[in-house]
Amino acid sequence: MSGWRRNAAPRASPSSPPARSAPGSVYTDRLTATVTDRLGADGARLTGGELTPELLRDLPEPVRHAFRTGVVDGLHGVALGTAALCAVAFAVSWLVREVPLRGR
Repeated sequence: MSGWRRNAAPRASPSSPPARSAPGSVYTDRLTATVTDRLGADGARLTGGELTPELLRDLPEPVRHAFRTGVVDGLHGVALGTAALCAVAFAVSWLVREVPLRGR
């Protein structure tokens, strides 16, 4: 049984894009858009790979500022989307008809 892993999830092929949740997708797209707007093609290249805090510290201040702004813009989009979803869910909850429980 060498190489067998119990309860292992199937691995995605290297050519398939990683699965993302909707908030994660909004965050990533807004981060990439902001960094690309501020840094041009270099920003798109930087957001495509792994950027660790150590690597980010070594980058020039304008690049770090662009990433800070991108993170804030990304989180802002996620927060606004979540607030809108909560407002819609709250409004829909008022449309649910109340059904009294059976008495004994």
